[in-house]
Amino acid sequence: MIVVIAPQKVHSMLAPHFQEQVFFIEMPEIQTVLYPLRRHADMGIHMTPKGLVIEPSIFDAMNHKLLSIGVCASQIYKGEAELSPQYPKDIAYNCLAIGNYFFYHAQADPKIIALYKASGFSMISVKQGYVKCSTLGVGQNAVITEDLNLYRAFTAANIETLLIPKGDILLEGFEYGFIGGTGGFYNKSLFLNGSLKHHSNQLEILNFIKEQGTDIIELHEEQLNDCGSIFIFDS
Repeated sequence: MIVVIAPQKVHSMLAPHFQEQVFFIEMPEIQTVLYPLRRHADMGIHMTPKGLVIEPSIFDAMNHKLLSIGVCASQIYKGEAELSPQYPKDIAYNCLAIGNYFFYHAQADPKIIALYKASGFSMISVKQGYVKCSTLGVGQNAVITEDLNLYRAFTAANIETLLIPKGDILLEGFEYGFIGGTGGFYNKSLFLNGSLKHHSNQLEILNFIKEQGTDIIELHEEQLNDCGSIFIFDS
């Protein structure tokens, strides 16, 4: 069973790309973060190797939806950190695992940290709070990021990393969005909420992704749009 968590507007664009049965779940609103980010999955949900960790204010709604489609209760965890609009109180779930490494800010949710430690991951604390927002996974051991400090942390961990400048990504209410929020990686395919043709680093990004053996699926032809990531996973 394939499960997708993303804003409703992304669901209809994703559906034609799957032959298997897919269950689409709309991200509930997190009332305690800034309005444009309230339905961003990467703000309130984190996918660990043991299951989903969900921010307390949306836990009941998400738990009900996940159980109703057959996700096992043992794969659903209630997070400990409650979010608020001010940084760094809004970044508890915005962390990233790549390979056997887990990158997180000191304000990350304690439940998430505990699950990664129990799973034997190498724990790497970083200064950037929006780790997931700032990073797009494009392969099993490859990422694209806009943050120089993250770039240094990733390369030190022998993760193939492309550093790009900020900008060329839409996000309502902000000057620009983040690359990590524009898509999701699943089964050797990268699903993007928009087209790379509008990005000033288009060729560099395309070449880097293709080097990973990853297929690029652009869900529409408009400019890349930060929708808070597209979570796709098997359950």
